[in-house]
This record gives sequence, C-alpha cells and structure tokens, in this order.
Amino acid sequence: MRVVREDPVDPNVLYAGSVTSAYVSFDRGDHWQSLQLNLPTTVISDMTVHGSDLVISTYGRGFWILDDVTPLRQIRIAAAANASADAFLFKPDTAVRVRWDNTQDTPLPPEMVVGENPPEGAIIDYYLAAPSSGTITLTIRDAAGRAIRQFSNVLPPADTVMPNVPEYWLAPPTILSSGAGMHRINWDLRYPDPPTLNYGYYGTLLDYREYTLSWHATPGHTYRSTIVGVMVLPGTYTLTLTVGGHHYTQPLTIVPDPRVHVPAAALAAQFRLEQRMVAGLTGSYDGFAYIQQLRDALGRLPNLTRNVAAAAQIAGAAEALDAALAPLATSGFGVVHRDLGRRYSDQFIADAAPTTSVIAGVDGPCQQLDNTEDGVRKAQTSIAELNAMLARAGIAVLPAWTPPATPACGRR
Repeated sequence: MRVVREDPVDPNVLYAGSVTSAYVSFDRGDHWQSLQLNLPTTVISDMTVHGSDLVISTYGRGFWILDDVTPLRQIRIAAAANASADAFLFKPDTAVRVRWDNTQDTPLPPEMVVGENPPEGAIIDYYLAAPSSGTITLTIRDAAGRAIRQFSNVLPPADTVMPNVPEYWLAPPTILSSGAGMHRINWDLRYPDPPTLNYGYYGTLLDYREYTLSWHATPGHTYRSTIVGVMVLPGTYTLTLTVGGHHYTQPLTIVPDPRVHVPAAALAAQFRLEQRMVAGLTGSYDGFAYIQQLRDALGRLPNLTRNVAAAAQIAGAAEALDAALAPLATSGFGVVHRDLGRRYSDQFIADAAPTTSVIAGVDGPCQQLDNTEDGVRKAQTSIAELNAMLARAGIAVLPAWTPPATPACGRR
C-alpha cells in the first residue's frame, strides 16, 4: 500500500491507496476489499478523512471525495444485526441545515462536464438482505412524534404539467430502492411541497409550469415544483424504515449552519410564518380547484335533462351561480395563491426573524383568503337550491366542499 489512513471515529476502519486503487479494511488491516467505486485506475498519492468524507489526491486525476463514510464505520454492527434481521438502517451523520445560495441562474447544459456537489441535507443509508416485493417506507418524525415526511418505493403519479425548460433540468422523484444490498437517499430537510397553481411571472394563470431564475439550478437536481416545502428547524428527528412489517429506527440530529448566527427564537418565528403561508397556499389551491370543478359541472347541466321547463330553470340558476363563483376563483383564491407563493419563496433567501412589514404582507392575503372562503360559504344556499332542482330532475347533484375553519392561515 502506498498510503494508509485510520478512521478517526472507528480505528478498526482503515483506508488505503496503492499505485492503482483504493481499499478499505474493517479489521485494522487483516482483510481488505476494494473501495474503487467510480475512481479511475490511478496512483493515489494521499488520503485524509475530513469530518465524514474521505478525500484523496491522485496523480493526474485531481482530488476525489467519497461523501459520508458513516456507513463504513457501522459495517461490523450491520453485519451482526443482519444475522437475524432482513434489513438495517444506518445511523445517519449529523446534518447541517444549509440554505441554497442566492445566485439566480439556470443549469449548465448537459454537455458541460462539472463536478458534482455532495448530496444536500441528511444522507440516509439502509441495507436489505434480500429484494423486497412489498412496500418499503422511510418515515421522518419530529421530536413530538409527528410524521413530517415519508418516502417509499412506490412511484408517485406522473407529473403531466409541461415545463418551459428542458427535462434535463429537473430532478426525478426520490424513491426507495427495494433490491438487495446497500442503498442511499438524501432528505433535503424539507416538509412536502405545498400544492401549487401555475401562476406565471406576470401574474397570469398558465397551462404549463414556468421556471424563470432558479435558486437551485443544478442539472438533474432542479426542483420540479416552483414552491418547495418548509425547511425543518434544527433539532432531533427520528427515522423509521419499514420493511416487511418490521420497523428499524435511528435518530437524526440537525444542526444550524455554523456560518449563520441567528437566534433560535428568530428561526422559530420564521418557521411559524412559513407554516401559515403553507396553510394559505393549501387552502387557496383547494378552493380554486373546487370552484373550477363546480363551474365545469355547471357548464354541463343544461344538456342533462329533456324537460324544457326544468332545463330553463336549471340553466338560469346555473348561470347566476357561475357568475357569483367566477370572481371567487380568479380575483379571490387565485390572487391569494399567487401573492402568498411569492412571499413564501422570499423566505428561502436567508434565515431571519420576520419583520413587521413581512408579516403584514402575509396577513393581507390571508385575510383575503378568509373573505373568499366566506363567499364560498354564502354560495352554499344557492348551491343547495340548485341541488334540489337537480334531484327533482334526476340529475347528480353538484360537488360539495367545506372550507377550513377561519383563520385559514392559522393564528400568529
């Protein structure tokens, strides 16, 4: 071996480099196995372990970094556990809560080869002794035991909204692998994305998804949604891997960005404001979708009965109701969703306590959302009267929706 380095966390783990390859030992050098992975055949001139990353220098091939060797430090524990278990969830390394940079740009073209950044957020490794034919889930819970994010090996429904950018921009969904062997995913330390209406830069509702300038402009890793989930607060979380009805748990510690000196109270205030905006985005999305569904149903009503008198009565009531509903969708729910989305995205620029003006900028759309939902409640009388006509004519009644309790964005 040309160079040998001891792991500072587990001295039984050794890393070595030769004139051609990289190796690892889990028993202080009694046995070695390849750690080559995608490393070219080259002379390894030096090695060091920086935190949880293995960094090597090579002859003529530059520096190479193996991100997060935490699982290598737990191989012996995993081997002992797998003697009686079908799976093993490795204890993840401490994750640092780091926001994206503020450089608004677009991803480089695919023909321009650049180095890969390390996976962001928490890197989570697990092992399956055999392929799993059932559903596998990884659930993340906060300190209160609330499930805040879940991944599985089931593909989500396909996103059919056309983007205005090349597909190579966009990240695929995060899916758990169910084959035998080692697997790794990363959690970006965020809650699920809020539902999003496709409002463009100039405030018009589009039939495609508009990407302008992105804060996360990396080929193959750019977020598909233009409004992403809230970033969690520093603290301790619990990971639960469920395989074949068995549960495997590990703690995860998330720490603040050491470069950012913001009090915990300020982070908590920003987090609460973001949660209020997510509630408003969800409520306005649901309200807009309901009004659209209702108006589509109204447009079909006059053609559903052969009784001329009944058809005329139904058509008149449907037209009046549609006229009352139209502004609730566009200048009500739609405008609220657009404005909250813009203010919500502004919060991802930095960690900071919300100012009075920022809070007021959220309170305004939230109050408008409450007013719009009141309009939906008032329309229930007209909907009930029209449903009575439809029932007498033997026609299916209009869909119902109960707006959330006021205030829709929650209290401060």
